[in-house]
Amino acid sequence: MAGADVIFDRESNKWRRISWSVLLIVCITLLAAQFPAVTICNKNWFNLTRARSLLADVFPGNNCSDEDILRDDINAGSGCT
Repeated sequence: MAGADVIFDRESNKWRRISWSVLLIVCITLLAAQFPAVTICNKNWFNLTRARSLLADVFPGNNCSDEDILRDDINAGSGCT
């Protein structure tokens, strides 16, 4: 980690060590303050009816069941049409 070697080096200038310590604390604090802005779990609901409608619009001749589509996705395109 940048600055850590300076902070723990007893032979380094005292003010340089203090400066790096303050900078490191400020950066870690800013990182911790920004953490809640990161979305870990999206709570938007998946609308299966709209997904089926979109699938029917994009692939009009598709007559696969949901299980067929899932199986096709798992099998990497086995050809459900």
